[in-house]
Amino acid sequence: MKTMLRSVPLLLLLLFGVQLHHLAAQVAPVEFGGDLQQGEPKIPLERILNPDGTVNLSSGIQGTLDPKGWRMTVDHHGRPRFVQANGTFGVASVASKPGDDQWDDRFGQAADNGGLNDEVFTAAVFNNWLFVGGAFTQAGSKALNYIARWNGSSWQSLGDGPLNGTNGFVYALAIRGDILYVGGKFTTAGGVPVKNIAQYSISQRVWAGMGPFGPSSVGLGGDDQAFVGAILVKDTLVYAGGSFNDANGTPVKNLAVWDLAKKRWFAVGDPGSGVNGTVNAIAALKSKIFIGGNFSSVGSVPASGIARWDGTNWSSLGNGVNGFVNAIGVMGDTLFVGGSFSMAGDSGAKNIARWEEDSIRWTPVTGVYQLWDSIAPFREDDGVNGIVRSITISGRKVYVGGTFQSVFPGQYTLNRVYCGYVAVWNELPESNIWWQTLGYGSRAGTDGFVNAIALKDDEAYVAGSFTTAGGEPSARVARYSGGRWFPFNNNSSGGATIITEFDERVYASGKFRAGATGNPLDVNIASLDGNVWTNLSGTVTGPVFSLVGHGDDLYIGGAFRSGNGLAANNVVRWNKTSNKWELLGTGVNGPTLAFISAMAIRGDKLYVGGLFDTAGTTLAQNVAVWDLTKQTWSNLGSGIDGVVLSLAIDDAGTLYAGGRFLRAGGQPASNIARWDGTSWTPLDSGLNEAVFVLSVRGNYLHAGGDFTASGNQPLGHIGVWNIEQKHWFGLGSGIGGHFAPYANTMAWRGPDMYVAGYFSLAGGDSAANIARWNGNQWISLGSGVNGTVHGMTAIGNDIYLCGNFTNAGAKASIYFGIWHETPLAAPGEPATAVRGLRSWPNPTTGNGQIGFTLERPTHVTIQVLNLRGERVATLYDGTLYAGDHIVNHDLSTLPGGTYLYRLNAEGNVSSGMVTVAK
Repeated sequence: MKTMLRSVPLLLLLLFGVQLHHLAAQVAPVEFGGDLQQGEPKIPLERILNPDGTVNLSSGIQGTLDPKGWRMTVDHHGRPRFVQANGTFGVASVASKPGDDQWDDRFGQAADNGGLNDEVFTAAVFNNWLFVGGAFTQAGSKALNYIARWNGSSWQSLGDGPLNGTNGFVYALAIRGDILYVGGKFTTAGGVPVKNIAQYSISQRVWAGMGPFGPSSVGLGGDDQAFVGAILVKDTLVYAGGSFNDANGTPVKNLAVWDLAKKRWFAVGDPGSGVNGTVNAIAALKSKIFIGGNFSSVGSVPASGIARWDGTNWSSLGNGVNGFVNAIGVMGDTLFVGGSFSMAGDSGAKNIARWEEDSIRWTPVTGVYQLWDSIAPFREDDGVNGIVRSITISGRKVYVGGTFQSVFPGQYTLNRVYCGYVAVWNELPESNIWWQTLGYGSRAGTDGFVNAIALKDDEAYVAGSFTTAGGEPSARVARYSGGRWFPFNNNSSGGATIITEFDERVYASGKFRAGATGNPLDVNIASLDGNVWTNLSGTVTGPVFSLVGHGDDLYIGGAFRSGNGLAANNVVRWNKTSNKWELLGTGVNGPTLAFISAMAIRGDKLYVGGLFDTAGTTLAQNVAVWDLTKQTWSNLGSGIDGVVLSLAIDDAGTLYAGGRFLRAGGQPASNIARWDGTSWTPLDSGLNEAVFVLSVRGNYLHAGGDFTASGNQPLGHIGVWNIEQKHWFGLGSGIGGHFAPYANTMAWRGPDMYVAGYFSLAGGDSAANIARWNGNQWISLGSGVNGTVHGMTAIGNDIYLCGNFTNAGAKASIYFGIWHETPLAAPGEPATAVRGLRSWPNPTTGNGQIGFTLERPTHVTIQVLNLRGERVATLYDGTLYAGDHIVNHDLSTLPGGTYLYRLNAEGNVSSGMVTVAK
């Protein structure tokens, strides 16, 4: 780098927002609205960066730069490079704590995180393979050079030996037939001398250059800053853009085209005139080519950030944008353009806009959401709150990635929604237009910038500079499918997504390995016997999100189309006695990707919740019920207007639904509601964010999720609803820590509740992703687990959990763990103390109250006996927390006389006398 000695102190100055007017003396300026005056906003640092984070000294940009969110490092050539200021992948090992001896040590088969060790800039899908390029030199445990292929189970290099891949960063990928075109900043590919662009035969695994004089020493070059940042293949032409001025001896300027038939490079338009700035994106709409980047003219035509080539002439798209363009996507006759700008044409547009080619106009990407009939459609805001780096389109969905963290309006909400650097803009035929997050609440998106998105069927492959996706460790690449994020894993161990107790055994769904000698599985559902997983006789074709057992049947819900070969829509039943799979009618479905994420069963009714609009042939909005006797589907009124993530049923048969929604049965209900068999009603003012788990215990409904409050009542991601008294209360200060903590799952052992998810504090004390509430306080389980917990269940004295962790109790425990609790009733342990048992009024005409105090949470039974010792009434049977309690009673149906009331608290019996006066 010729100006390296000068650029190092320059970069240090950039960190402090120093004015860059002196650059104008070194390079030809590219103006974007003139010099910034005092009080004007700072220019994003990204505007002067090359794709790899090095500084583009020829940008010509003047003004004050904003370095927020960036830190400086050096690249493999020792040059300064800016990267996102976030952490690195992996969780440090934890020191052993008291209680760690209660964690099982049988599940420690070593696992490979399957991620990449540096940033990914580009991604492309071919058949069942994913290709990625970037700054990385390792994929999982495999050393390779800047480009890799994922075959569904492992990473592979492109080429063999130490000269595989390229010798520099890869910024662009495009595929035509069997050929992968690769662009970036490199001089060899597979050992073949090239210049910043090369081609790779996927079937033959051979690299070649692109030029008329043989396979080597050809490409697109210029000075030592030259690179290729965008590639488009259209028919027999390969367009390449970036920063370069030579194409095998042909004068070009930042844009060139390779003719596959003639095997030579050409300028696009007049040779040598070209584009006066960097080209970051190329797209085709019918016969026209569109380019986007950091430029102000193409040929002799003024064009700010974006331009059109019709095969003969260049033209602008109105006034273009007042910044730069990183990405272009095509939907019909409309271009979606993303980058860093605040205006597109004469319209305000925050970093993303639409160009309508047929009507020749710019429009903002604005949200419109018809919430309910009585309120007019919402229309507010005009984009995303950060720079757009990637746009990929499938049907009417626009996948967008970049440096932004929020969008508006979000799906099923009136609030600006956290999206985590990636979101989907939906244009639906019923005129609902809104942003959809990938994941829910704080689990949405990733924890770092998203540079590339590639689509295959209903799956999105997302890549960038992040270390987690959906709250799970995912080093720079992750897969989003069926409403959930999945990391890449190099072996058959991929983590379980759900776990349940069925027939006194643990059943789990996912991809995992048990023990050093345990059998690896690549199936969806298995049961645990010791440390060996045994798969069911069949499997399903997609992710499973919910399992529930009933009698001899295991019900399976998720996002799949087939169960053991049967045409199942997202739900199926397996019978353990007959070993047969059975359909539940035609399952549930919807116009877009439908899934079941929650199930609950009582009597002959199976309730399901998720994202769908039909159950069987019945219209059912996101919640429905299957009658086990009649074998039919029914709706629950008009249903719920958002995704249902959790279900629970109380002793009276009332159904509770939690998730992310605004209305239930047409009535306002913030993220939680109840169904009494006839109608939906809210639970007070509801909860302020999504609900991921519900559990009923006695007279209390326990909820966990993203939320922090119900109205003015603070709730630390855990809330308890008193079913009789109809009010919310918290359990101490709840859980917290981490950037965006949440409760994901619950399990019960006696009176104690276990909560797991993603958090580092419980009750203000350290607790790594799992904790126990004993009725008075939160208690950690040793040093906990080092990753998010997805599912949990209790059998006897053992707590089983699954998720994306690799350590439990400071010992290896790969995606699955067991906590062995001490017995509830150890020999010699005193029974639960009951104090202050009394009844009033006494005598009573019938209605009265019984009061008492519990020293710890316990299961309580209160019965009324006549003087012959015969039970005549049961006043209460359920679990109560420690503290003071009052139970109402009505004895008016009993004959006048004296009765004995008896309270049994797990073997501790207290009694008193009450007289019924007639």
